[in-house]
Amino acid sequence: MTTEIRKVLHTRYGGDENRLIQADLLEPSLPALESIRGSARVVYSDPPFLTGKTFMRRRPLGEKGWKNYRDTLSIPGYTDRSADSAGMIRSLTRHAMELLMPGGVFILHLDWHSIPLGWNSCWDVFGRENFINEIIWAYESGGRSMSHFSRKHDNILLFMKDGPVHFDITTVPCGVREDKHNHMRLQHDEDGRAYRSIRSGGKEYRYYLDEPVYPSDVWADIPVMQQKDPERTGLSTQKPIALLSRLLKPLVLPGDRVVDLCCGSGSTLCAAQALNCRFTGVDIREEMLALSEHRLESPMQVDAETTVDDVIPLLEAAAPGTIALRGLKGTQVESPEDALESWATGWIDQDTFHVCSRARRTRQKPALPPFLHTDPGHLPALLTVDVLGRRRVYQIRGDM
Repeated sequence: MTTEIRKVLHTRYGGDENRLIQADLLEPSLPALESIRGSARVVYSDPPFLTGKTFMRRRPLGEKGWKNYRDTLSIPGYTDRSADSAGMIRSLTRHAMELLMPGGVFILHLDWHSIPLGWNSCWDVFGRENFINEIIWAYESGGRSMSHFSRKHDNILLFMKDGPVHFDITTVPCGVREDKHNHMRLQHDEDGRAYRSIRSGGKEYRYYLDEPVYPSDVWADIPVMQQKDPERTGLSTQKPIALLSRLLKPLVLPGDRVVDLCCGSGSTLCAAQALNCRFTGVDIREEMLALSEHRLESPMQVDAETTVDDVIPLLEAAAPGTIALRGLKGTQVESPEDALESWATGWIDQDTFHVCSRARRTRQKPALPPFLHTDPGHLPALLTVDVLGRRRVYQIRGDM
C-alpha cells in the first residue's frame, strides 16, 4: 500500500534566492511573494492578450522526440480569455507596484487587444507622470489582412515607481551608424575616423560613422521566433530572449532582482540569469513552471503543487549511493518513461525536497540516465516531471 497526497512542495536546487512560484495573480494578496516585496528592480508581465483563442504547445516526446523533434505531443497551453479582463490587468499592475523597489520599473507587454486596458491600469496605479516609454515591437509573421492594415506589432509599456531610474542605453547598441548621403560633408579626423559634420550656432557637431547606434522606441530588428529556433519550447506565444535582454540590460545591474508575473516559458528569467540577476517567476499553470524550470541553470526553488507518494524501493542500483528511475517496488512511476522530461534524486525535509542529482532531456542529451546518485546521509526520494508539467515525488520508506 502507498499513501498519496497532493500539496505545495518546495523543490530546492541548491538554494532559494531564485524562485518559481505557482500562484493565482488574481488574488488580492500573495503571501508567497511577501519576502521580496519592495525589492525588485524590474517587474515584467506578458499576460494573456485576451484574444479569445486557445493556444497550443508542442513538446518532444521521449528520447526519439528530443532527437528528431518530429515525435511530438500537441498540448493545450492556455485559453486566452478572462471574464474580467480589466480586473486581471489591474491586479497584475498592483502586484507589480508592491514588488518594485523605489526607482524600479514595471514592463507590461500587450498588443492591440488589451493595450487600452494596460494604459488605464498603469495610469491609475503608477500615475501618468511616471510613464517612461511605449516600445513598439514590430515584426513580420503570419498572413496579411485585406480588410485593414495588418496588425504586426506588440505594445510594451514602461512605468517607474518613485524614480529616479537606473538607465544605461549604452548596454544595448544595435549596430553602427549608416553612411547615408546627405547635406553633411564627409571628413576624416587626425586618427583617420570618418565622420560627417555640421555647424550650427557657431558649434561643430560631428557624427562618426563607426559610432554605435542605440534603439529608439520602435524595434523592428528583433524577429519573432521561427519554428526551428533552438530556443523554442513549443509554446506558440513564447518571446525571444533577445527581446527581453534588450528590455532588461539598460535597467538592471548584477545582483538586482527581476520578477516575471506570468512567466510562461521562462524567457525573461533566462535573460535575467544571463545578466547575473536574481529572478522570481510566477504562473498559475504547473506546465508553465515546468517549462521555465527545464530551461534554467541557476540554483533555485520551485514552489508548486506536487503529488507525494510513500513507496518501498526495489533494491536496484548501478553502484552504492545510486537509485534507479524505475527502481520502485509497490508502485509504478505515474507517467510512462517516455513521457518524463526530467527526474531528480534527493530527500524530503518537512515540505522541502532537496535535490541531490538532476537529469533532464535536451537536444544534446535526449535520453534520461537510468541511475542517479543519492545522498547517503538521508533517506532518498525521487522526483519526476512529465511532459504535461505534472510533478510527483516518491518518498521511500524503510531501508535501502
